[in-house]
Amino acid sequence: MDPKDEKIKFEVVKIAYDSFRNNPPRSRVSNEEISNELEVDISEIDYILDRIDGDEIDKQAYLGGKQDVEITASGIEFLADKGVDTLLNTDTRYHILENLYQEDYGSRMGAVSANDLLEELDLDEDELLANVEYLKQKNLLELFNGYDGYEITNFGRERYEGYQESGIEIPSSRRAQSRRQAEIGRGDHQEAENLFRDVVELAQDEVRILDRYAREPLYDWVDAHIHDQVDTKVLTSDSVTNGSYASNIKNKLTKPSNVEVREISNQDWDFHDRYLIRDEDMGWAWGHSFHDSAERQHTATELEPVNLETVSAKFNAAWKTASKVI
Repeated sequence: MDPKDEKIKFEVVKIAYDSFRNNPPRSRVSNEEISNELEVDISEIDYILDRIDGDEIDKQAYLGGKQDVEITASGIEFLADKGVDTLLNTDTRYHILENLYQEDYGSRMGAVSANDLLEELDLDEDELLANVEYLKQKNLLELFNGYDGYEITNFGRERYEGYQESGIEIPSSRRAQSRRQAEIGRGDHQEAENLFRDVVELAQDEVRILDRYAREPLYDWVDAHIHDQVDTKVLTSDSVTNGSYASNIKNKLTKPSNVEVREISNQDWDFHDRYLIRDEDMGWAWGHSFHDSAERQHTATELEPVNLETVSAKFNAAWKTASKVI
């Protein structure tokens, strides 16, 4: 398209998206409404609609020249790539998939009601329906009884596991193969510890460890492999820090002044994996908690810069409000 048509295309897709966000899960806007809003001749609008039908938008044509338009998942991604604030700027889609994944894994029935999701995730209905429609178009979930219930698909399970274990975003913008990966076999405790050592022993200033279940054995590795002059920050949840947790950690550490542990409530935990970050310029996502990371086979994957930046920003926000353990 020439620059003029590209500009009209962008505006058309944005109008379709705004209509969708104001009235999800399905909302249509007519070619006449678009023409009036953009003050562009309707023949030019129709030309653009013909060019992008089945990609950024889907259209329905009627006798008399009327056409109705609705946004597609590809259209939402198109706008996000252009810097527009869309539902892809939030993590809601991951939270929905996580809930469906856990339900499916636990019961093999899999269906979750809309009401349960609204309550569990503390969403308003429009936000839920908009994200559900996006995930449905991506074939990541199926509907039950209209939009009243949802179940994760096989493809949805695969994509959620890819996100959880390797940080592969939805939609994926990079190939996972561009990252370094390490397979940790079940029972291979030495391999797990060696990987931890290889990451942290080069730290100059700071190591960050994010683990919802950072139990005491983790601190044997911390004490053994992180240099004295390096500050270590461990963020965990209050699900593991009760009782003698703090005193047990202090007994394990020969340099406790360099290690700080903070906790947030388990229900507020908003990280989708376990993370090990060195000097804020490189990090790894681990598929299992560090203290027993060889209890089952899993993959550790180096984070790409965009994912590292996101995790670091979330860490900084959580660390400010977290309660000190030691």
